[in-house]
Amino acid sequence: MSNVSISDDVSTQLTESWQIARQFEAQVCHLQAPVGTGSKHLLNHFQRSVAEECITWHIRFRENLYGWEVLPVLANGLWKTIRHSTQMVNMVRGCLELDLGDERMNRILKGMSESLLECHESEGTQLRLPSENPVLGLVLLARALMKEVPMLIIVENLQFCGGYLPLVFLLAALRDAQQTRTMVVLHSTPINDETISSIPRSVQALLQTIQGRSLGVESWSDSQIGEFLHVRGLKDISIVDMMAWTGGRQECVAEMVAWLAEDPTGPKAFQSRQLVFAPTDKPELTEQVMRIAATIGWRFPISTVAMLLNIEATDVKEVLLTQSHLIELENDLASFKYVLHQLRLQRDTLNQLPEVSGMIAENLYATVGRARPEYLYSAARLFQQLGREAEADEALQLLLDLDDDVIWLAMLEVLIRFDITLTTNMMEPLWVRASRHHFRNNPEVARDFEQRALNWAAEQNSPTVALSVYRESARFENRQGQISDAEHKFQRALHIAQQEDWTFLQVDIRIDMIEFYVAGNEIRRASEQLILLDGAPLSEVQRIRLLGVHARIAQSEGEYSKAVGLFLEGRKIAGSVYKWGLATDLTLLAAETLLMAEQFDDAKNVLLQIQTEADTHDRTEPWQQLFQQLPSD
Repeated sequence: MSNVSISDDVSTQLTESWQIARQFEAQVCHLQAPVGTGSKHLLNHFQRSVAEECITWHIRFRENLYGWEVLPVLANGLWKTIRHSTQMVNMVRGCLELDLGDERMNRILKGMSESLLECHESEGTQLRLPSENPVLGLVLLARALMKEVPMLIIVENLQFCGGYLPLVFLLAALRDAQQTRTMVVLHSTPINDETISSIPRSVQALLQTIQGRSLGVESWSDSQIGEFLHVRGLKDISIVDMMAWTGGRQECVAEMVAWLAEDPTGPKAFQSRQLVFAPTDKPELTEQVMRIAATIGWRFPISTVAMLLNIEATDVKEVLLTQSHLIELENDLASFKYVLHQLRLQRDTLNQLPEVSGMIAENLYATVGRARPEYLYSAARLFQQLGREAEADEALQLLLDLDDDVIWLAMLEVLIRFDITLTTNMMEPLWVRASRHHFRNNPEVARDFEQRALNWAAEQNSPTVALSVYRESARFENRQGQISDAEHKFQRALHIAQQEDWTFLQVDIRIDMIEFYVAGNEIRRASEQLILLDGAPLSEVQRIRLLGVHARIAQSEGEYSKAVGLFLEGRKIAGSVYKWGLATDLTLLAAETLLMAEQFDDAKNVLLQIQTEADTHDRTEPWQQLFQQLPSD
């Protein structure tokens, strides 16, 4: 990477790339900058400097974006640029007046054009995307603009993008765009051997696939800090202490100057290189609250800090009120007045009390992440800084799994339509999740899509996709009443697992078959498979599934109390391995069993205990269906 030490050099290089792009030679730049080095100001300045020459599509990712929430952020990257200008809206609509030789794509373009007009006239806050494939709509809009006008696309905070949507959007938008007046700036924190385990795989894939000019903003050196202080007449401030506090990060240096001027405790803290907490009658609790808050982030929910400390939120708020020189409060949220303080306290906690940071990471992953998935990013970063790379990867994978299957289907269609080939490892989840969507939601096209997926698996030698498709197809055929076909496809999946010597998946598929036989009341055949599993190593989830099988058998034999106990035992295991949705499902099954046994009071108590949990994990509908079965009082 070409590192430069001051923003002026980076601005110059961005401007050079823009001048090249203006000559119909599309450009891509990857700007890497540590937090606090002023890269966002740099990007905003660059954007303003070229604003009159182009349309800007400025996308800003945040930590709390995942699943469908990414789409409106992509769309609003353009909409916020043009929404207040009738002239720009009309110009963009003019660019959409194309005949692409495809009725469906022409219809999508027309719908996007009408949406632009309606949103502008009604002062709508969001551009409406085509429901049949919103990703394709965005791609067609971007491609249409690129053909006609100069365009600057800025993607800020790539490190917060856990899904593949930006990758697919950019790849398809830039397909055959080499001779357009387009410049793409990809912005992220530094990505290197030390940080890679906390960077989502989708971001790594994007940067490996869409390559360009690499730029880096470095922190200031001692001499640059000295020049900054000299220009402002701040000769009494120690450059050594300033570097120790800020690491030379430009925004942190500016914050430090403001802090020293405003806070009477600042000079003392600056010289001792320690944050000075205001005196309280609970000094130990104060330090705990502040360290946990800083480890969570610059802005943090008071309730989350309280949960991690197992105390009341009012107690946390009381502590924070005593530290008003460092903290600002806003309802349940609080924030550090200076990012500088949050970064310093977080770093000190990692270095001096790694066990505390580890505890916080584990709780963010295991507990907070179930209701606030954005904290999985924080957990991943902490795990990475603690050298726990496998756990960092697990946290990011959980975040990726939140993307609905239909999103994967939409992305797959875009890649196929624009003849974009990714690596087999990147394509496999697209085929698997798209197939699953069709099997579960579109029975009229499921079998045709199944054949397409199996053909792709054969061409790419992907047993992973073939096995997954056969398993999902077997469940589909079972729901369709095609029992023989379902059994055949379970056998095909098992055969692949045996060929590849995938022991775990062999066990998993045999459990599929046991569940299948139990549902069909073929207890003898289910028992045969159970015997084959005797002594096999089981994962926690597989143990849960077998408990479920035994619970179903107990149900069929009228042993309802035993079935409830087995479901709740499974719930306990699911909670221990952070499978929160599965834990909720098992509790719903226990409640269903209690209803079957006409133990209505117990069923009601169980349902009321998990009402919030069911809402959190998108199980509201099955919860309501069970609750409605309770007799009215």
